[in-house]
Amino acid sequence: MSIPTAITAGIQQARQLAVQTLTDAVEITREVTVEVDKWGSETPLANVVYTGPGLIQDVSTSRQTLTVKSAEVVHDTLGYVCKLPVEVDVQPGDWVKVTASLDPRHMGRSWRVLAVPTQGWDILHRCILDPDEGMHG
Repeated sequence: MSIPTAITAGIQQARQLAVQTLTDAVEITREVTVEVDKWGSETPLANVVYTGPGLIQDVSTSRQTLTVKSAEVVHDTLGYVCKLPVEVDVQPGDWVKVTASLDPRHMGRSWRVLAVPTQGWDILHRCILDPDEGMHG
C-alpha cells in the first residue's frame, strides 16, 4: 500500500515547520572507544554526531514522599526530553549538551539519551533523557 503524495508532502512540510520551534542549540556526541593509559585509567573518546537546533523540555514530575526525622518531605523529580529533527542519527547512550538556550537552567548541561521512541510518521524525534545526568555540566 502506498501513501498518497499529498500526505507525504504534508508530513515533510510539518517536519520543516516543527524544526523552527526548536529554540535550543545542542551538540550530540557518541562514545566510539575507550582509551586506556599506562596506569589503566580509562578515558572515553567521543565523536560529535550532530550540532544544530534542538529543544530540551521538562516533562511530568514524579513525586516521592520521604520521611526525614519523623517529618514527611515531598521530593519532586523532573524528567526531560530532547526534541530533534527526524534526520538526526541519535541513539540511546548518546550525550546531548545544550550550547545555547532561551532557558538559562539548561545552558551547558548534558544528559544521556535513554531511549528514542519512533514511529513512521514522526514529525520530530522525542528522545527520553536521563534526569540524573542533567546536573553535570
